[in-house]
Amino acid sequence: MRIRLGLSTPALAQFVLALVPLWMCLINSRIASSQEVTGSFTGSVVDPSGAAVVGANLTAKDKERGTTYEVTTNDVGVFSLLRLPVGTYDLQVEAPGFQTAVYHSATLVLNQTARIDFQLKVGPATESIDITSAAPLLQTDSVQLSTVMDIDSNVNLPLLSH
Repeated sequence: MRIRLGLSTPALAQFVLALVPLWMCLINSRIASSQEVTGSFTGSVVDPSGAAVVGANLTAKDKERGTTYEVTTNDVGVFSLLRLPVGTYDLQVEAPGFQTAVYHSATLVLNQTARIDFQLKVGPATESIDITSAAPLLQTDSVQLSTVMDIDSNVNLPLLSH
């Protein structure tokens, strides 16, 4: 028994060959969209005694774009802002009964999880505290090893043709 589809072999071959570029475009667009240029902030918010501040509002403002991102601390005083565009951010924490804490110019690089902890002081929210300590160089929240290469490092890479 022979089944005939109504397409000759050359016509079927042309049809399949026409689908291959379309299929390749779809696969390449999936790969390109899966690559991210983001980073994350995480940390804790505690009071002067070291107890967690539950429900504190954290706002991260991107200094270059002016975009703001908001999150609230969980039941153990921890916050996570995931998948933020790389850049420089001002972080601000507010909680009822505490002074507002501000961390200026926190730089977020590609695939980084920056940990920034806040210790709030008791007082009216109209007063603010500027946090001046730098983010630690050792990232204990991730086992990822990474580096950022500048243009000079990229140009000086050895090539097979040399």
